[in-house]
Amino acid sequence: MLETFLSESKAEQSSSEISEALGLNRGRVFRILYTLESRGYVRQDPQTKRYRLGMKLFELGQAVARDFDLPRIAGPALADLTAITGETSYVFALNGLEAMTIAKQECSQPMRISAEVGRRHTLQIGAACNCILAYMPADAIDRVLGDGPLPRVAPKTPPDAAAVKRKLAEIRRLGYHLSEEEDQEGISAVAAPIRDAGASVIAAVALAMPSSRFLPEKLPVFIRETVNAARRMSAEMGCPTHDL
Repeated sequence: MLETFLSESKAEQSSSEISEALGLNRGRVFRILYTLESRGYVRQDPQTKRYRLGMKLFELGQAVARDFDLPRIAGPALADLTAITGETSYVFALNGLEAMTIAKQECSQPMRISAEVGRRHTLQIGAACNCILAYMPADAIDRVLGDGPLPRVAPKTPPDAAAVKRKLAEIRRLGYHLSEEEDQEGISAVAAPIRDAGASVIAAVALAMPSSRFLPEKLPVFIRETVNAARRMSAEMGCPTHDL
């Protein structure tokens, strides 16, 4: 019965409309509505006598949203990703027009990449940051990139907005991003986007390492496992299967 209210045109209904939609007699529908109203799942307008969804469903939705907690969800996925690949993994989440490191799993290798949880990053460069930026609206991308040349922080930093936009198109085509020394010399990474229940990209998972270990023969495993981790976290965030 509650699902009959999901359509925008059916947000407010009479008991007879609900009865017709469900193929149930009015007496039975009225009894169900009475119970739902008494528990806050629906509410009746005292003037029109029509029904709408109640605040109890909002409370339940908030409880579900609390369970879709990305840092908590990320922990096991990152642990598995690092265990399989032997490299440090991170989750960067969208925060305004920046990204923030919200979870990490360091590898055990003596030479490894480390980034502090809570650190902010520009979306202009980097594997995870570009994975997030690629799926943002065009006007937001323009605000992030600006009009002038980009700061050159590493040998392979893209020179300007046009070069970054070509990378973003490639990310959308492939579903992942390989970044070789774009934001720091000697460091390379692979990243893939993480989606929420509405299939919007809200974060990215990255596997980062010294470029000396970013070897062509290892890339297929790095890509596969990073994409799998992103899909796993997206699914746990409620992303529909057909959008993974």
